[in-house]
Amino acid sequence: MMSDFPVHVLVAAAIVFGCSAPRGVYGQGVPHCVAETRMVDGIPHVLNPSTPIGATRIIPMESVWSYELTETDDRLPPIGTISRVVMSGDSLIYMLDTQGGQVLEFSPIQGYLGVLIRPGEGPGEINGAIDVACTLTGDVSVARRQPGEIVVFGRRGQKKKTQVKLTQDGILGFVTLDRIERSGTGFLVRGSAMRVKGGAQEVCSFLSVLGKDGVERGNLLRKCTAMANLVTGKGIKEIGDVSLAKFACGKWIYLVEDPNDYVVKVFDAEGRMQRIFGREFQRRRYSDAEREEIRAVYAKMLKKVPLARSILDSEPPTLAPAIVSLVARRNGRLWVLPERDAGSSGAYTPFTYDVFDEDGCYRERIQLEGDEVGSGNIAYVLENYVVMLRGLVNLPAGATVSADEQDVPRRISCYRMIQPN
Repeated sequence: MMSDFPVHVLVAAAIVFGCSAPRGVYGQGVPHCVAETRMVDGIPHVLNPSTPIGATRIIPMESVWSYELTETDDRLPPIGTISRVVMSGDSLIYMLDTQGGQVLEFSPIQGYLGVLIRPGEGPGEINGAIDVACTLTGDVSVARRQPGEIVVFGRRGQKKKTQVKLTQDGILGFVTLDRIERSGTGFLVRGSAMRVKGGAQEVCSFLSVLGKDGVERGNLLRKCTAMANLVTGKGIKEIGDVSLAKFACGKWIYLVEDPNDYVVKVFDAEGRMQRIFGREFQRRRYSDAEREEIRAVYAKMLKKVPLARSILDSEPPTLAPAIVSLVARRNGRLWVLPERDAGSSGAYTPFTYDVFDEDGCYRERIQLEGDEVGSGNIAYVLENYVVMLRGLVNLPAGATVSADEQDVPRRISCYRMIQPN
């Protein structure tokens, strides 16, 4: 729970202040709004009610290309598990196959172009790739889990290794990484590290802003626990909370510390907080059927990943989270994929996003419409395109999940959104 901007305060303030402001033209006929704000410790807090200023807008999607991964289709190399899909500034799409240790390159128009990065230590090669990110100039950055380093690949295959150096709140060593985003000329990274404090060893989870030299410039999240606590299991939740945070980078860094709260913090590329915004949201309870589905997901994960048996035996959560994922747009807007609001009525439609403008005002709700929406796919929204994956994933961080992975034909598809804004 975020103590500086709790949900009950947000809800109460939104009801009191509302969102009354001058109106103009926004997008395709969506009225303009400047939400009421209040200053808390010099930081603007933007308060929105439960409904947007504009109505729900349908965004049609047209199919561009699709690949069925079958024995008879040899257009793609063998692909294992795709854990991340990103788009570069020159509008090329990169997919990280963590199982195959390769990064595949696609054009949103032409489709598959080739393998950009392969396993190995030579030019255009890396071992232990865990995540991938892109710059606006087209460079591709790959995070290696251990040792915690970032390898930047240029357009000609040249590569530069950058060691991650954590310096805020004590120097941390033995760094491992699991997520990376490009932020300005630097990086936003998530991982874990060791440190010695008061003569005792601690394990820390972190979310930090790095310069292009890999040196930590700012720390957005850090939680530590004594090594002895991990043995007893007492410290697992504390450091695990960082892995639950949702974040995305575009013009700004967007962070949701607790996905159970509809509260978004906005930072600049140096990690300095700029504003906080959110909207009134009522969390709903999972149904018995949904909780059984969660147990099934636990069981499936246990078969694929060496998790502690206690996860399978643990009781599924009672309340659904507020926020599933974030999509940062280059124009400064943020798309938030929320869970279904307990106060909503009618059938729930997957791939329905809340749209916030750069000032934090809740503008409209958009709904993606296409052949594969809601059919067990995982979708990555990449500016004007959406990449759909089916049968190729392991619940990756940052993806939009419409349904659990099923035993279905493996497929990669690309769609173009029509007037997404």
